[in-house]
Amino acid sequence: GNNPYIISNNGNLQLVNCTFKDNSNGLIDNNGKLEIKNTKFNDILQLNQDPSTNTEGLINNNGILTITESEFNNNIILPYNIPTKNDDLKAIIKNNNELLIDNTNFTNINHRIIYNMGKLTLTNNKFENIISTSALVLYRISFNTELTNQYTYNTFKIYSNEKNMDGGALYSTNETFIINCVFKNIWGNNGGCIYNTGKVDVKNSLINKSQSNFHGGSIYNDGRANLNNISIIESKVHSESSKGGGIYNNGILTITNSQINKCSAENGGGMYNNNIINITNSIISECSGSGAGIYNTKSINMANSQIINNYGSTNYRIRYEQSYTYYDAIYSGIIYNAENAN
Repeated sequence: GNNPYIISNNGNLQLVNCTFKDNSNGLIDNNGKLEIKNTKFNDILQLNQDPSTNTEGLINNNGILTITESEFNNNIILPYNIPTKNDDLKAIIKNNNELLIDNTNFTNINHRIIYNMGKLTLTNNKFENIISTSALVLYRISFNTELTNQYTYNTFKIYSNEKNMDGGALYSTNETFIINCVFKNIWGNNGGCIYNTGKVDVKNSLINKSQSNFHGGSIYNDGRANLNNISIIESKVHSESSKGGGIYNNGILTITNSQINKCSAENGGGMYNNNIINITNSIISECSGSGAGIYNTKSINMANSQIINNYGSTNYRIRYEQSYTYYDAIYSGIIYNAENAN
């Protein structure tokens, strides 16, 4: 038939102590109940992008999927054989229903990890060395440089200079819970690590050295986001008009017991707010940019928090913008004088 997947499940399936290696096309299409445990997805160096056999994810989930104690390593997505111009591949894992991933590592991957349209729970996972380059860009890269499946990850990084997918690790349009996870050295277009248009809760997690091209070095929120006891460290944005070295907020954001440290952007080194942010018991420190700690255009409520040792291109630690007028303080329930915000 026309099913492009190696495994297609419509019942109950367990994959335990398995290895997937050097496969082309999609790997698993789940429409039933699937449990993957202690399984390795290593050295996946190619994906057939023949238009007749397109896949939206190496693993596509329409049912109930659980992945535990597994690893995804050195998964390099290249157009297979004769490259075709196609950008249907959403992520390594595309979730349309219910997905739980626990105690699993994702390392050295040149594509977005998860595209979530259902309910997603991530616990005790590690994401490291991720570059979110779409299949369309990979087509251009491979066509122009004649890449083959012999290219290693380190070699490929030199050519994949267009990180054009929003959310390097995760793009979520629905409901996501993240607990005790580590994200390190991840690069996306907007939202270097996470791009959210739905609802996301992040607890007890670390985002370290995440980068983006335009807005939100670590997180781009266009929905509702709750961050509790998280650390965003050394996150940055690269464009001249960049916004939000740590976080870009265009939705409703709540930050509690967290820290944003050593982040940078042209505007809002720590964070850029374009809607509503509530901050409690948190620290923004050693960030740089115009509005080094916070660049605010709408409403921020801050309590029992510190903005310390930030270095801006202006004299403002907090910057407030309304109708093209700049003020020295934030008026949103609590008044902070920018010059004395420490």
